[in-house]
Amino acid sequence: MMQKLSTPTIEYGQSLLGLHLISLLIGYTVAGWLLSLYQAPALIWLGTQAVTVHLAWRGKSAIALAITWVVGVVWIGTLARAYPPSLRFNFQLLVIALFLIWLLGIILAFGVAFAKQPIQATGLKNTQAFWFLVTLAFSGLAVGRILDMMVIR
Repeated sequence: MMQKLSTPTIEYGQSLLGLHLISLLIGYTVAGWLLSLYQAPALIWLGTQAVTVHLAWRGKSAIALAITWVVGVVWIGTLARAYPPSLRFNFQLLVIALFLIWLLGIILAFGVAFAKQPIQATGLKNTQAFWFLVTLAFSGLAVGRILDMMVIR
């Protein structure tokens, strides 16, 4: 009787989780770049980090707060500064950019809210999954800030 050799495979759910986490990192990097590009004040950075921490801890039940924060930041940004100081936009491009920024925020909110449970399914405890998500998001924000600082305008 021949034995079939098993080869290590990545389960479909684990590969989706990996893509989900990479998407979150890229999304938070873009968010950090945009906050830096628009020269967001420290209060906006701290608020974004606080909402991210709350979202990572509470999960789906914190989506409403996160969406409210995103809408508030986009509106404040629109009223305070209609365009990034380093770039010149025409009106149509500005509207599209603001919509895409809003959409990015909503996607990130849902992404963080729904990431904790699959992370815990890999064997991490609740607190470990929380810190993993917070570290991932804050790292993305920091990389985005650094990328903006490296770009010569």
